[in-house]
Amino acid sequence: MFRKLATGVALSAALLMPLAACGSSADKSGGTAKPAASPSPKPAELLSAAVTKTKAVNVSFNLDGGDEDTTGAYDVTKKMGTVDLTNAGEQMHLVVAEKDLYMLGVKDLGGKNLHMVVAKFPAEHGMLIVADPVVALAMLEGAVTVTSPTPNSYQGTIDLAKVTAATPGGAKMLEGLIKAAGAKANAVEFTAKVDAQGYVSEFNTRFPGADQGKDMLYNITFSNFGAPVTVTVPTAKLVEAPAASYQP
Repeated sequence: MFRKLATGVALSAALLMPLAACGSSADKSGGTAKPAASPSPKPAELLSAAVTKTKAVNVSFNLDGGDEDTTGAYDVTKKMGTVDLTNAGEQMHLVVAEKDLYMLGVKDLGGKNLHMVVAKFPAEHGMLIVADPVVALAMLEGAVTVTSPTPNSYQGTIDLAKVTAATPGGAKMLEGLIKAAGAKANAVEFTAKVDAQGYVSEFNTRFPGADQGKDMLYNITFSNFGAPVTVTVPTAKLVEAPAASYQP
């Protein structure tokens, strides 16, 4: 089943110890036809517009998976990001590229940088939760019901089978989530918020069965919309992850 990120990170590091549409109508009142006001956009249309706007810019994010707090930033043009987290008191830094993951700062690596290939991850691997840091925006595009209980606040259900991820890592994560959810995959409940500038600022859900048979909490917030993001892929002191690191 889908493991949490810290579990995946810990396993990888431990294994490396030996290696150091609108209509219109007419109002005929008063004898003169006048164009009527356009109907208010539906909640689904408003949320879709916010998703489109957010997907077009760089963002910072904070991901709460229940047990660990993960922060980072994403460069939408390069489809690359950075991820920082703490595991067992140890600070770790990940560089997320479209087809690769790099783990830096792990003591057991002895100053080396771990390289992992996204294509080698099985769909249930815990590292995939950060392989596409903005996959939540793609998920909102798979919403099949949307309501807005208060202005700029949305809730509804997502059909995971209707979600199209922008990266291989996101696609693999979705594959694992759909498998874990089973019959519940077509009605995953969510809430979301949009800020005053029209950007998606928050997405919350629970993925059915994704935490070793239990529901997995997934709360992510976005900020710093459009700010510059610097991502540097390590090219020196690289060590390839052993085959065992890819086991779920």
